[in-house]
Amino acid sequence: APTSPSLSASPSTVERRRRRASLAPRSAAGTAALPSPPARLHLRRAVGWTAEPGLLLWLPEPELIAYAVGAALVVQRVDTSEQRHLFGHTAPICALATAAAAPLLATAQEGPLAIVRLWERRSGASEALR
Repeated sequence: APTSPSLSASPSTVERRRRRASLAPRSAAGTAALPSPPARLHLRRAVGWTAEPGLLLWLPEPELIAYAVGAALVVQRVDTSEQRHLFGHTAPICALATAAAAPLLATAQEGPLAIVRLWERRSGASEALR
C-alpha cells in the first residue's frame, strides 16, 4: 500500500538530514561532541534583548545592568550606554542571576547540553559548569 505523502520524507529531506548528521562534531569515541563556542565576535553595540522575565538585572554596581541577547550577555552602563559583550554560551541564555554579596553573575543556556557559566562582573572572566 502506498504511504501518505505527509508521512514520508522526500529524498531531498532524507539526504539533508544525512548530510547534517555527517557534519556534526564527533568525539574520539564517535559520539556527538559538545558544540564549540562560536568564533569570537567583536560588536560595537547590541540592540535589543531577550524579552523573557528575569533576563534583565540591575547590578549592585552603580548604573550597571546586565541582560541577555540570544547567547550573549551584555553588561551596560546606563548613564553612558557603554556596553561590554560576554560570550561563552552555544545556545540562548534562559536564566540570569546575581547577588550583592558576591562579585559574580550566573547564566544558564537552553537545551539538552545546557551550560551554566559564572562570570566575574568586574573582569568578564567566566567559568563553565556542566
